[in-house]
Amino acid sequence: MTALAVDELGPALVPADRAGPRAVRDSMPERSVALGGTPAQADVVETNRAARR
Repeated sequence: MTALAVDELGPALVPADRAGPRAVRDSMPERSVALGGTPAQADVVETNRAARR
């Protein structure tokens, strides 16, 4: 759901960062391998958060 009307969505999305999310997505396999073995949930959460900082 959004509070924007259909004709307002396009202009609202123009300034969106399109490269950042792609870079995060592409870095996740490397980050996951770096954790090694079976990481603790807290380590996985921290890795995900660090990828978005």
